[in-house]
Amino acid sequence: MHEVVETIDGGTVTISRESGLSFDFEVRNAEGETTASVIVGEIEAWDLFRSLGLELSK
Repeated sequence: MHEVVETIDGGTVTISRESGLSFDFEVRNAEGETTASVIVGEIEAWDLFRSLGLELSK
């Protein structure tokens, strides 16, 4: 899995599956510089995705 979401300020958030057990979230600003990179476990990532889905469906 490899998804890129563009932010309203011209940056991106890239979400990639790492080794089947975790996800890597990389945040880049509009200039393309990495400003954050976080690796989270699969359970925590799916909890985040579910929470976002519930929030967006309100």
